[in-house]
Amino acid sequence: MAAYDAEMREAMLQEIDRFTRHIASLVEAEQEAGRLHRGVDAQAAAQVLAWGGEEVIARQVAIGDPARDEAVARDLAESQWYGTLQRPQA
Repeated sequence: MAAYDAEMREAMLQEIDRFTRHIASLVEAEQEAGRLHRGVDAQAAAQVLAWGGEEVIARQVAIGDPARDEAVARDLAESQWYGTLQRPQA
């Protein structure tokens, strides 16, 4: 709906922006705790996580098997989060 409904698009963008800010704060907290090096750009990482996840979720909702929702959600969360946290230091 967001593609053709301006109100829905704005609501979706606001939600993704809110989620992006939340992820950035989590990345920064991991950096502060010394579990993630400071070379990771928290905002860029948050955008990749939020927007990449949005596409996976949209496709699962539109064409995915509902019986696979939990597996897709788990794999999405783990691959994105650990992919962010386990990257090599530049």
